[in-house]
Amino acid sequence: MAEFKHLVLVKFKKEVVVEDILKGMEKLVLETDSVKSLVCGQDIESQQILRQGFTHAFLMTFNSKEDFTAFLGHPNPVEFSSTFSTAIENAVLLDFPVVTFCVSLVAQSFYIGLVDLKQARDHYGDWPSGFSRHISFGTSDNAANAEAWPLRDGSSLAIQLNCGAGLQMHC
Repeated sequence: MAEFKHLVLVKFKKEVVVEDILKGMEKLVLETDSVKSLVCGQDIESQQILRQGFTHAFLMTFNSKEDFTAFLGHPNPVEFSSTFSTAIENAVLLDFPVVTFCVSLVAQSFYIGLVDLKQARDHYGDWPSGFSRHISFGTSDNAANAEAWPLRDGSSLAIQLNCGAGLQMHC
């Protein structure tokens, strides 16, 4: 099952204390088991014409669409939505399943094509840990090496463990 996302872009009314809304949102997430994660923030970079008046974004992640549906049926989100809706001037909501795309990285002299990054996770869904590599200091290519070597090493490990279906490496 694919993760499911609930994205809300809002423009709050001028008199609203946004911190109070954030506290309510945090309380809601802590009291509801079906929410996997919540990230939110205020736009500080986009040009006004591009943001179309929206100032804040909220992104909830659920393990599945079924978890999202259960969340909507829970009394706490229904109660919070009435408070939330009176605080906003305008909003856009998008609810969507997560789609994994092919990711390509070109750095220095090698290419790695990753089809599904979840294949590199263990049977608990966690990322492997405990690997390290020394990257020398004093050269201009350290940044590229620091970003590229973990991808190369992780892909090599996935291929060796026969869990890298669709992985291609060209070094």
